[in-house]
Amino acid sequence: MKIGNALKEISREQRIDSNAKYRLLGVKWYGKGVFLREEKYGHEIKATKLYQVKNGDFIYNRLFAWKSSFAIVPEEFDGCFVSNEFPLFICNTDKIVPEFLLNYILLPQNINSINNLSGGMSGISRKRFKEAEFLNFDIPEIKIATQRNTCNKVQQVSKIMSAQELESINQISFVGQLRQTILQEAIRGTFTAKWRKQHPELISGDNHVSKLLDKIKAEKENLIKEGKLKKEKPLPLITDKEKPFDLPQGWIWCRLGNISEWRYGKSLVKTQCKSKGKYPVFGSNGIVGYFDKYLTSKPSIVIGRKGSAGALNKSKMPSWTTDVAFYIEEIKYIDFDYLFILLKSLKINNIGKGIKPGINRNEAYNLLVPLAPANEQKAIVEKVTKIMFLIDQLEKQIAERKELSEMLMQAILREAFKY
Repeated sequence: MKIGNALKEISREQRIDSNAKYRLLGVKWYGKGVFLREEKYGHEIKATKLYQVKNGDFIYNRLFAWKSSFAIVPEEFDGCFVSNEFPLFICNTDKIVPEFLLNYILLPQNINSINNLSGGMSGISRKRFKEAEFLNFDIPEIKIATQRNTCNKVQQVSKIMSAQELESINQISFVGQLRQTILQEAIRGTFTAKWRKQHPELISGDNHVSKLLDKIKAEKENLIKEGKLKKEKPLPLITDKEKPFDLPQGWIWCRLGNISEWRYGKSLVKTQCKSKGKYPVFGSNGIVGYFDKYLTSKPSIVIGRKGSAGALNKSKMPSWTTDVAFYIEEIKYIDFDYLFILLKSLKINNIGKGIKPGINRNEAYNLLVPLAPANEQKAIVEKVTKIMFLIDQLEKQIAERKELSEMLMQAILREAFKY
């Protein structure tokens, strides 16, 4: 039968009172129900009228029906209001169980049909699924008892899906924690303890990390003399109180500014921020800006003001779009991948201060970092790379299991609605 045989459109139109307060509802995507969008006084609302909803109303969002934006109004939202973009219907319960209609309309094949009836994929923000199309939609005409039985099956499947989704979220969270733990252990020298015992000559004498710092200092002084680098203010000495943990033999604490050179990107106006082009455009946790010859000649690490760190090279330049930040070029005497591990382990997104936290260059220069001897840096990178590969595989398996679970659940739902 047609949905229109079991539903009646209802309009509880009310003129807006400028002094009255209105609770305005929205309908979530993917069948996730109704939500309180905001509360406003009449004088704050541009429209001249609103439409009141009642408990049990069937509702959908015209603009996002193709995103499964359908729901049944629950009791706690009885008496709230919506705009004219949310058609309201009363179900004839002798012909249809509201929950059955909702579950049926949310089936993938029906949402695909709704998408086509809404005008395809062009003009997404303005595409509408009109009431006439909805009421003309076909739905199985079956006994009420069978509809209720189907709804019970769907409810059981939904509980399983919710439990599976929660498990996937927990697993992904665990993987994220595992990655951070690996980084923390790497910068403490945990993974290379055996390596140090086997190669004492590579962490002492001319290979001691203090010699490495001397080389970096000499290199910077040469660049300053040649006019390629500005003279920097001396960084404060490191006190024992600052050191968060004890370092392995052959390691030393230093400031990030002692071992790196930071450069600014160049700000662009909005019209220059393109997703593709000669220069990468970074954002949200990155940078609005392009990088000059330095980036195109050497791999670099980008540090967003909000703290993200991403490694770049000529073959892979991602594109994003907002806050200005810094970048670090590949530098002499320091393994570039080791530096990246250091930065990722520091959680620099938590360092910035203020209403809109963002790390500045002075804060970055003063960051305390554990520096390993040059040969051990390579050993750390090799070990971390292998472990992270295994974690990547684990994350991929979790995603695949989630996808298979969702496919299975959809198959069960399709079977439940076969008549």
